[in-house]
Amino acid sequence: VTEDVISAYAAELEKKGVLRCPCLPKGICHNAHIFYILFNDGQQRNRMMSLLKAEGYQAVFHYIPLDNSHAGRKYCNLSKSCSNTYMLSNCLLRMPLFYELPDETIYNIYEVINNAN
Repeated sequence: VTEDVISAYAAELEKKGVLRCPCLPKGICHNAHIFYILFNDGQQRNRMMSLLKAEGYQAVFHYIPLDNSHAGRKYCNLSKSCSNTYMLSNCLLRMPLFYELPDETIYNIYEVINNAN
């Protein structure tokens, strides 16, 4: 049921142009380990992260691009810029990480995002 609830709320926000959701190839099921959303830019992502935090929800950015990290600069030798990696890093917001998230909590998170847009 929770996956259907998340999908319904996410689809509504996606239609409004607020965010983009993970796109899985046909025949692939989400393992529900991590759910993320993509905002249009880093400023919008950071604003949502702050609003969710103010409501008690820990949604965080997920990663630093390897070629922008200390270890990546030290050990990687990239000949090209990784512009997609930077864009995704700036726009991606990982939602609260719990094995089971009650539908009421999912609705509250949806309301925070929806009311901010």
